[in-house]
Amino acid sequence: MKNLIKNNKILREKIPLYYYLLKNESTPKLAKSLIIGLIIYLISPLDIIPDTIPVLGLADDIALFPLFAYILTKIVPEDIWQKSKDKTDRLWFNSKTYMICKIIFLVLIAILAFIFIRSLLK
Repeated sequence: MKNLIKNNKILREKIPLYYYLLKNESTPKLAKSLIIGLIIYLISPLDIIPDTIPVLGLADDIALFPLFAYILTKIVPEDIWQKSKDKTDRLWFNSKTYMICKIIFLVLIAILAFIFIRSLLK
């Protein structure tokens, strides 16, 4: 359960933070390139270790995210990092935004469950 909460924290904090870093014109180009490269790598079917190999296939994806995060903290100047972090904190401070995201997520889960159950009944 703690891992699920920690992963939710990553989704709530890191992804919007990287979005704001990309959007900020003062962010170094190398940092922007790393963020875009990480996104492309994570959604790309090409991997260093293929995902078809159990455990190891996902290990490279899981290991790259913290590695890139560490590198970004060293490349991005502190003031730019702090401005983006403040924007991220304000984004989720509004509980209405968070509630809307939860509702959309639950609706998507319900649709997927409906499709799955319907396919089983055929």
